[in-house]
Amino acid sequence: MMKFLTDHWEQFIGCLLLVLVGTMLSSYTIYHLSATKLYAGGALYQSINDLQENSITVSSKTDETISQKEIAEQNERFFRSSNATALNQSISFSDITSDKTNRYTSPEKLITAYYSILRDAANVTDFNIGCGTIGNSMQPYPYAYQLLTDNYQKNVNKAKFTNSFRGIAHINLLKVKQAYSPAGTPTGTSYYLTEFEVITGRKENDKMQKGAQGLFGYYYALFTIVNTGREGFKIDAMRIVPENYCCAPYHSWKFDAKFITEIVFLNNLKLIDSIESIKYMDDVTTVQASKNNNMYRFEYIRLTNGYDLLLHQYEFKDNNWVEVNLLKGTGFDELAFTIDYYNG
Repeated sequence: MMKFLTDHWEQFIGCLLLVLVGTMLSSYTIYHLSATKLYAGGALYQSINDLQENSITVSSKTDETISQKEIAEQNERFFRSSNATALNQSISFSDITSDKTNRYTSPEKLITAYYSILRDAANVTDFNIGCGTIGNSMQPYPYAYQLLTDNYQKNVNKAKFTNSFRGIAHINLLKVKQAYSPAGTPTGTSYYLTEFEVITGRKENDKMQKGAQGLFGYYYALFTIVNTGREGFKIDAMRIVPENYCCAPYHSWKFDAKFITEIVFLNNLKLIDSIESIKYMDDVTTVQASKNNNMYRFEYIRLTNGYDLLLHQYEFKDNNWVEVNLLKGTGFDELAFTIDYYNG
């Protein structure tokens, strides 16, 4: 037996890898959410790849051989940092400090202002990043804190808010997209997806580091925005999720719009029986599907780490596209980036 394995070790390893891949593709996980700590002003949740619970069996098989071109495309998609233009460049910190009202008339303006304030804030005591004073140091945090609702401030005081930025030397806002508001959402409340980039580093006492070093990290978040009336729009909650770079491209299928639509909506839930089209436009992937005479549309947003995040689901009713959450209560809830999941 040992001689056989010695003579055929390459074939044995190849078969073992195929079994492992097949196992990973046939296993899907139900997750339970819990916020672990405060980070960058918001409640930090684990990436769904870091959580483990009970398994659901799904079927997904592929005999496709990946070409060198596809390998190169996957490398660009999953293993590169962002080349997107930062959205928090139009407002300076001096603009914020000179505006005594700090009243914003739309959620988009509020979010842009929030990240503009934080852009050059740096809470890097005991961290070896850059040299000398970085940006506006600690000055911006109280101004960002003012953009939180009274309710948020009751739960997170100014010291905790500022401390949640420890180790962050710079923040760039990469995405702002309106998210799904379920039926029953209070008037004046809305939800927004944001994606942001941070420059951080290691602590000064880290023996693995010699000299200053900047490290890039990526996060996406679900903001709850409330129209307070007299004080304009303010932030009532932030649910922040770190982007995982070395999981999905090796071990999963739930990062891709086509796979999610096929495996979840078609194979498992049988909400659709055919995919009519898949269209790509910038960072948006739109999948149109059907079942009998019913039409469905799914919109995914591609994050910096290459994940396609399901942001909107629509059903065509009475000559209109009506936004719905078809995954609520199905066991696949976490694949839709909605407040339903976080409140569930």
